[in-house]
Amino acid sequence: MTKMVRARIKPELLIWARQSLHLQIAEAAKKIGVPEGCLLKWEQGERAPTIRQLRTAARVYKRPMAVFYLPEPPSDFDALRDFRRLPDTISREPSPALTMAIRAAHQQREDALALYDLLDLSPPTLPAIRKRGIPAEALAENAREILGVDLATQFGWRDRYKALSAWTTALEQAGILVFQAGGVRIEEMRAFSMGARPLPVITANAQDSPRGRVFSIVHEFGHILKDATGLCDLHEDPSDASAEQGMETFCNGFAAALLVPTAALLSEKQVISTKTPEAWSDDVIWELSVKYSVSREVILRRLLTLQRTSQRFYERKRREFLHIYKRFRDQKQQGFVPYYRRIISKLGKAYVRLTLEAYHRETITSADLSDLLGVRLKHIPDIENEVVPRPG
Repeated sequence: MTKMVRARIKPELLIWARQSLHLQIAEAAKKIGVPEGCLLKWEQGERAPTIRQLRTAARVYKRPMAVFYLPEPPSDFDALRDFRRLPDTISREPSPALTMAIRAAHQQREDALALYDLLDLSPPTLPAIRKRGIPAEALAENAREILGVDLATQFGWRDRYKALSAWTTALEQAGILVFQAGGVRIEEMRAFSMGARPLPVITANAQDSPRGRVFSIVHEFGHILKDATGLCDLHEDPSDASAEQGMETFCNGFAAALLVPTAALLSEKQVISTKTPEAWSDDVIWELSVKYSVSREVILRRLLTLQRTSQRFYERKRREFLHIYKRFRDQKQQGFVPYYRRIISKLGKAYVRLTLEAYHRETITSADLSDLLGVRLKHIPDIENEVVPRPG
């Protein structure tokens, strides 16, 4: 009988990898496919995993196998230190899903930078907004110029998924990597950003609505332009006077102004004809939300900011819309989305195209390509056809 080869690794590396994901022993053992007692023996140094078991554990812990052969655990990214959290979640640990999403975004950015280096190319440079103290409305005007999106083009995006795709493409062309994360509760994260340049990152929650994601990624664009890193759910607390809450309020105003510019909204016939602050009908709010490809709450926010409605009306309608949104979200049946499209949505077209270019220039192997995209090679043709359409 062939003897199984055991991995000669230090137990503390296994403990570090599990705890960095905030996984309990029982949960980690189930994911790896071994009894709880077996994993406990690995971590106590009483027994070592086989090479095959270590490979499975590395995949579960989202770590390269090589990290388990280090002499000691490396210093790790601390989500609680480096990201702001909501007022009611400050004392909580980030979930394993959120921790993995943050780690994946870090790794994918590092991979993209390495690919640019291998290709002897310079990453796109996001223009800097150097003026300090710029109001949200003025920053929104500058940001729209950076993205190169005019209103006529935006008004053509009546389909919510088309709008999400178009804003994502505009951000990518401006030099930002845009990812999507699944499995993270919306109550914990709507989106987060990493402002490091080049190649800052925005990650949106794939469980959010398309229009919700549009607002989230533009909100995070505001954080990046302000040279701030963020993790937020777009929540505003009027009783919170902290600098962090002030930044959230600013970025909410920035996103709303970019998506629904003041001059454009005030020139709408429905806005001109509605004189009473609380006379806004649901039909009018819906028509405007469809035209600008935003949620009804964003339209309400803009009307309130521009003093065309009252705080009382805004709060009442906002509660109604949130209740409707939650009901539909709970009842929503996920339609079929081809696997290759889910991968592209997760990684972003800019990142996918970069990996494919590196492969076709023979700077990475097919195995590298498979690893970077996290798919089997049989899926590559479908992915490539989607992001690089063939002539004719």
